[in-house]
Amino acid sequence: SNELQVTATTPPAFLIHPGDDTKVPVQNSLRFYEALLRHQVPAELHIYPTGEHGFSRGAPKDNWLERCRHWMIASGWIN
Repeated sequence: SNELQVTATTPPAFLIHPGDDTKVPVQNSLRFYEALLRHQVPAELHIYPTGEHGFSRGAPKDNWLERCRHWMIASGWIN
C-alpha cells in the first residue's frame, strides 16, 4: 500500500481520483492523502464522480489539469 511508504521526505503530491474507477478504489487515494497529511507533506486531493481508470482516455470533463496548474503556481514551481 502506498500510504505505508510515506515519510516526511515524500515529495508534495497533487492527487486526482475518479469515483467510478473499477481498478483502484477511491479509498486508496484517501489513505495515501491522509498519510501525506500525517507526515506534513503538502498535498491536494480531488475526487471526481467520473473518469474511470484513465482520465486521459476521453474528452476532459473536469478542470483537474487547470487545478494542477494553479497548485504548481501556488507552490512556486511554475509561473
